[in-house]
Amino acid sequence: MRSTKYVASRPMLLGLGLALALAACGSDSAAPPTVVPTPVPTPVPTPAPPTLLVQGSDKLPAEQVLNFDVTTTAAGTVEVTVDYTFADSQILVWLTDRQCSPQLFQSDSCSYLVKSLSGTKPRVMSASGVAAGTYSVFVANDGPHDEQMTWKVTLASTSASARVTAGRPALTPRP
Repeated sequence: MRSTKYVASRPMLLGLGLALALAACGSDSAAPPTVVPTPVPTPVPTPAPPTLLVQGSDKLPAEQVLNFDVTTTAAGTVEVTVDYTFADSQILVWLTDRQCSPQLFQSDSCSYLVKSLSGTKPRVMSASGVAAGTYSVFVANDGPHDEQMTWKVTLASTSASARVTAGRPALTPRP
């Protein structure tokens, strides 16, 4: 014989199971996705192309020094490029930290922002953080060949009002 208590609890268990099953299903509508705004990239300013300060070409006999001054009213990175004909020539290049005369250079009394005493051709060197002012470039040919030289000096500056001047190149004997 069956107990009425058992029969009475069976429908109650079925009802509880159905209620739990419906609660677990949740609603048919999905939660809206969280919209994350795409950050707009900050434009990076395009740097102005370097300003040509001076360029030229000339013969540079062995045991001679070519020098010229360069002046700018803007700060930036100064780059000096010197090319020459013979790869085995000993070409040396200096950029002073201020205007320097050939006499001071000959007596080793100039200070330098950058110098290149060896390396392959063309010789390229640069100095960054250079203040506005007048600087001297010296190019020495320690031989063994007389050379045909080309040179170029540029300034990369953030200032749009950069003005530049260059002095005439001059040759002096190598000490």
